[in-house]
Formats: sequence, structure tokens, C-alpha cells
Amino acid sequence: MYWPPMLLWAGIPFGKGGGSFPLILPLFLIYPIVLALMIVFSPFMLLAILLTWSSGRGRFLLLIGPYSYRLWCALRGMNADIRDNKTRIKVQFI
Repeated sequence: MYWPPMLLWAGIPFGKGGGSFPLILPLFLIYPIVLALMIVFSPFMLLAILLTWSSGRGRFLLLIGPYSYRLWCALRGMNADIRDNKTRIKVQFI
């Protein structure tokens, strides 16, 4: 089973010494808000699915939730190292 990332770790550079400040954002605190928004917008999504089913786009709208969840879960373990001439920012999904 896929598990979504729980933390976002970002190394934010500061000063001229090249050091970085670790910024840790707990993503699991956002999940209840996202769940509440999904519950609120589900009747509108169902209406859109029913209206577009005959044109063939309803299936895509029906599967957009599972597709976005799989994409979000695939971010777990991703590292991004962004470098410029003077600065370096590192982002990691844990």
C-alpha cells in the first residue's frame, strides 16, 4: 500500500557562510483539512461526473481522486537539490 509523505524537510540557506536552516513542515496536519474539503466538494464533483458521463469525460473525473492520491504518495522519498551560483536549497519529502 502506498503511504503519503508525512513531513517536508527544507534546508533554507542563511548568511554568507553557506550554512542552512532546517525547516520541517508536518504535512500530516494538512490531511484533515483536505479531507473536509473533499467531503464538501463531493456533491459538486458527483454532479459534474453525471453531466459529463455521456461525453466520455465522466470516467476521467471519477478517477481524478485516485490518480491525484497516487501522485501524492509517489512524492514520498523525493529529494530536490536546487543550486545557484551562491545558494543551495534542499527539499525532501519524508
